[in-house]
Amino acid sequence: MPFLVGMLGAEFEAHEPPELPSAPAGPAGRLVRGGGRRLGIMPTRLAVAVETDLPPARLFEVLTDWPRHPEWMFLTTARVVAGDGRGVGSELAAFTGVGRLGFLDTMTVTRWEPPAVVAVAHTGRLVRGVGIFRIGGGRLIWAEELSLPLGSLVRPAARLFMRWTLRRLVRAASG
Repeated sequence: MPFLVGMLGAEFEAHEPPELPSAPAGPAGRLVRGGGRRLGIMPTRLAVAVETDLPPARLFEVLTDWPRHPEWMFLTTARVVAGDGRGVGSELAAFTGVGRLGFLDTMTVTRWEPPAVVAVAHTGRLVRGVGIFRIGGGRLIWAEELSLPLGSLVRPAARLFMRWTLRRLVRAASG
C-alpha cells in the first residue's frame, strides 16, 4: 500500500504487504473502513516508527502478550476473547480508560507472521478499521487506517501518542 511504503523503507521491500488488511464487513456487507461523516466520523491514516536494536522475536513476544498491554499501552488492558491470541481469527478486547470511564476496542487478528507482522481489524462501536505492526530492519512500525470521531482533528495527538507508546513497548521488551 503506498501509504506504508515511505514508512517501511528499503529494508522491508522484500516483505512489504500489498496493503493493510481488509476492513470487516458491516451491516448488509458494507465495508466499515470509510465510516462516513456522520457524527464527525472520518477516515484517518496514521503511521509511526521507532528505531530499535532489540531482536524482532523479543519485540513480537511482548507486543502480542495481550495481558502485558498495560506495561506499554497507556490506560489499556487487553485480553483474548476467542481463539488462543496467537493466530489469525483470534479475537481481542482492549479497554482504554479509568475505572468504568473509557471505551472498548474489539479486534480480530487478520495476519500473524512471527516475528515480523501482526495485523488486526478493529470491529468495535467507536474504533473501526485496520491496524498493523511491522518489526524488522531495526525498526518497529505501527500503522492504522481507522474511522474515528473527529479523525483529522485528533491525528496530530494520535501520532504523538503512538510514537510514545512504541517507545514504551521497546522499554518493556528491554527488561
